Amino acid sequence: MPFPAHRPASHGPGLAGLLAVLLLASTAPASAGSPAGDPPAPATSHWAFLPPRRPAIPEVRQRSWIRTPVDGFILSRLEREGLAPAAEAPAETLGRRLALALTGIPLTVEERARFLEEAERDREGAIGGLVDRLLQSPRYGEHMAARWLDMARYADSSGFQGDPGRTMWRWRDYVIEAFNANMPFDQFTLEQLAGDLLPNPTLRQQVATGFNRNHRFNTEFGSIDEEWKTEYVVDRLETTGATWLALTLGCGRCHDHKYDPVTQREFYQLFALFSHIPERGVFWDGSDPAFPPSVRAATPAQESRIRELGDSIREADEELRGQARALGGEQAAWERRSRHRFARELNSIEGRRAPPDPPRRFLQGLTNEVARFPFDRSIPPQYGVRSEWVTNRVQLTNQFADGSSTLFTQFYASNEVTRFSELLHAALPTPGELDDGGVFGQALRLPGDRPALAVTNALDRDRVTVAFWLNPDSSEGLLLHKLSAQALFPIGLLLSLTNGHPHLEIHHKVFEFDATMIPMEMTATNLVLRGRWTHLALVLDGKRREAGPRLYLDGVPVSWEPLKASARGLNTFSNAAPLLVGAGPRGGGIAGRMDDLRIFDRPLSPGEVRLLADLPDALSLSLPRSQRTPAGSEAAARFYSEHISLTAAAKRSVRDAASRALGELEQSIPQVMVFREEPGPPEARILFRGQYDSPREPVFGGIPVSLGRLPEGAPTNRLGFAQWVVSPDNPLTARVFVNRLWESLFGTGLVRTSENFGTQGEPPSHPELLDWMATELIRTGWDVKRMIRLLVTSAAYRQDSSIPSALLQRDPENRLLARGPRFRLPAEVIRDRALHAAGLLAEQVGGPSVQPYLPGDSARPGPEAHRRSLYSIWQRTRFNPSLATFDAPSREACTVKRPRTNTPLQALALMNELTYLEAAQSIAAGAVRSGGGDSSRLEAMFLRVLGRLPTRDELGALERLLGRSRERYRKAPGDAIKLVRHAGGEAQRPEPAVELAAHLAVASALLNLDEFVTLD
Repeated sequence: MPFPAHRPASHGPGLAGLLAVLLLASTAPASAGSPAGDPPAPATSHWAFLPPRRPAIPEVRQRSWIRTPVDGFILSRLEREGLAPAAEAPAETLGRRLALALTGIPLTVEERARFLEEAERDREGAIGGLVDRLLQSPRYGEHMAARWLDMARYADSSGFQGDPGRTMWRWRDYVIEAFNANMPFDQFTLEQLAGDLLPNPTLRQQVATGFNRNHRFNTEFGSIDEEWKTEYVVDRLETTGATWLALTLGCGRCHDHKYDPVTQREFYQLFALFSHIPERGVFWDGSDPAFPPSVRAATPAQESRIRELGDSIREADEELRGQARALGGEQAAWERRSRHRFARELNSIEGRRAPPDPPRRFLQGLTNEVARFPFDRSIPPQYGVRSEWVTNRVQLTNQFADGSSTLFTQFYASNEVTRFSELLHAALPTPGELDDGGVFGQALRLPGDRPALAVTNALDRDRVTVAFWLNPDSSEGLLLHKLSAQALFPIGLLLSLTNGHPHLEIHHKVFEFDATMIPMEMTATNLVLRGRWTHLALVLDGKRREAGPRLYLDGVPVSWEPLKASARGLNTFSNAAPLLVGAGPRGGGIAGRMDDLRIFDRPLSPGEVRLLADLPDALSLSLPRSQRTPAGSEAAARFYSEHISLTAAAKRSVRDAASRALGELEQSIPQVMVFREEPGPPEARILFRGQYDSPREPVFGGIPVSLGRLPEGAPTNRLGFAQWVVSPDNPLTARVFVNRLWESLFGTGLVRTSENFGTQGEPPSHPELLDWMATELIRTGWDVKRMIRLLVTSAAYRQDSSIPSALLQRDPENRLLARGPRFRLPAEVIRDRALHAAGLLAEQVGGPSVQPYLPGDSARPGPEAHRRSLYSIWQRTRFNPSLATFDAPSREACTVKRPRTNTPLQALALMNELTYLEAAQSIAAGAVRSGGGDSSRLEAMFLRVLGRLPTRDELGALERLLGRSRERYRKAPGDAIKLVRHAGGEAQRPEPAVELAAHLAVASALLNLDEFVTLD
């Protein structure tokens, strides 16, 4: 199909285009999703929306120049233009170009020498061998990932108020691993867009879906949840459209796209696909490392350790089960000796008798009990005593008449005793409010419409435990309620059941500096079943982080699903309101029964909570064997093994140690935000003018009609969408991807507007070549490395980049490709190249992000500041200014194409930014240590920095610079010492400091050369 050879990019439809749009608007009916007055997107035969056709490779006159099929298309165009290709670049230049283009890291001095020696013998074989080695290097995946992270707007922070950190680096590692493993691009696409919907998705495929959770998240109090859920979905659509389709889909949010055939209705059909996820719009707890839905993504080393610990736990459990059968004789002997004393001890815990004498020996002491309500007519409530020593230190100064003074220090200590029998007041239930059939005798009946028990002055602290047995008749209602009035918001806690799940709210004290106070709110993942006794224990340790609020069901901790949480810590509760049991002041309670309510003024340990939950089994053990039922005998054996047997305790300690280690390891595993599909068909509503609060008619998931249809049998969800994206019938994806590969290697894409293949983008300079590469990519199974090898081994890529004046006038931007590529390197490559030349680059693939130098930092030892820029912490609101100076984006939004600027600030950064100063100091120190004369030192420095030897004129200029620098620092040795120390070097005496500073000045000048920041 014919294409215009060149057309400047347009920022509007132009007069002809505007007339065409107006004509269509006057003759065509408005789209169903289009606001009145907006013209519909015209039907189009735009080149990018037509399926690519595989053209024949053109015939050319200069056939000997062709090395890959790519060259036929390039040379054909050159011959039509009356131009000839440039000569092949020197081997030294090609080696440097290939290394920087494929890995972002130059060849070492040794690798350069090896390549030049091989090229001397067999140039073609040397180039092919070098390309293969570079593509197999782990550096290749790192370099390719950097460009993908821009499009995915990957960052290590959320991007809004406070800009808290996140742990998405395991997704970043997935991208690196995928490129290094040469994952086919269609599979790479499927996993990132819909990995969770693939059959039996692996953890890796779930992590891959983090692509569309990399956007910014709002953590600001007062923001509207529904508004930001809408913004996230729009961001996903814009990012997905830009990344795979090079289309500006966002215009369809408010109206039909004016220039591309995407209607507003079709936009919201896509919206439905990407909004079908259980997420919130505003995350009150902004310091969470990953907002749900998320998964813990273990590294290979962590996975191996998890397997080892799991095996240890299983082995220990097997031994414990085997040992339990062997404990019968031990238990019988213990019962003959100690059962009566155990029964007395148990009765003291149960509150039925006085503590035993001598003190308890068998059970862990449950100290700090504030109150216990057995809800049994024969057993009254039990109240505890709190004893606290309060110390104070006061310093006094006595002044004497002669003017002298003496300092006295006085210490005061007092014991504050709180008797809860005097402080707490409870309206005890009447006999008519008690039911038989409790866990320990009788139980309190919970009517649901009013509180069953009110206790004043309870829970006066934020480090408490409340434990009780519950047998609910319903799945909804309040269990505990304690809210006191304060300015704006109440303070206290609520514990309830919501659809059978325990639900906790903790309301805080209002701070003077912030009138907004959002409560903590979380729901347990486990269910409390109706008609069954369950032991519940709520443990608060006064913290929002670390352990935080914990809930135990039947002695086993359960996990919370946080709904929202304050960004601040917990506060002491107010005692102004009573603790209401079974309902709030206006009802809304749970119906059922409660038994054995206990309140402690400290957080109980897991073992103590387990003991409370196992007390019914302990009752069986306290009975004579003749009085036990078969179930009671099993319960007695279970309690003896779990809480009393020293033999079992020794084995259990091994199992518990492994369990603790496993728990700590699992907590350390980074969390990755992922996609998780909600049940049901994806559905959305068209938003009038794109406003979240103006929903109109509903639409179901789908794709724009003008771009094709879903593959046969594809589901109407994200997976079907992803399958369409990489379908051979999709006219865009393969073209877009090969164009970006071309852009990364040649500096400019065949379609210069690589971010926009729509009608306002620029047509390709070589349309047949673009279509041939697109069809070739699909034909070869979306093999990325094969396509790259095809491009970099072409004669077109291997041309010299020198620009004759005539060619500069004819083709200043090298769109005809009559010479080799020449463009400024990306920000990360410039920084990494400096660290590599200095021998400082710490190479480790993957892992958590690290903090590079920022303004005001001092040089510090260790690898953290010297890792590849790919691993630098990418904080959106405090973005590294050195990388930003070289046009790296903050990644607040999808960036398909970085600008390339040339500013004085870049030269200042190369000469003054600490990374480059430290690199210059390391280069200089290596040269000084090597000995020899100035010329040999300077040649070695030049070779390390630029990858070639200097010319005679260049060497002379460097010698003059070194001489002037020596003279300058000899006159001011203090400046030399200060410079070397600031750059992280050691300088104790003036003489070596002068020499080191002079060479540092030369190294800094080399790092500031245009050749250093340019790929040629």
